[in-house]
Amino acid sequence: MASRAIRHKKPPELKLSHDDKMHLSGLLQSYLLEELDQELGRFEVEFLVDHLAKYMGPLFYNMGVLDARALLEKQMDDLSDAFYGLERPIDKRS
Repeated sequence: MASRAIRHKKPPELKLSHDDKMHLSGLLQSYLLEELDQELGRFEVEFLVDHLAKYMGPLFYNMGVLDARALLEKQMDDLSDAFYGLERPIDKRS
């Protein structure tokens, strides 16, 4: 039987909803003004959010995937232990 390489699907492109983008833009705009005394308009801040999402989004996405994998591995270990607990002793006497 020939072995097949596992084909990984390309992860979906990270897209922010309009509401999330507006929310993040408002937070970033407030931060820039209050902390850095920089006033940017809505248009400029939205471009900055897009830029940050493009380059930082995959990092945060990958961190989430690693966290999910660790959680699943722990649950699989727990399940495996539970199955061992269900085993019954075998009487090997003749």
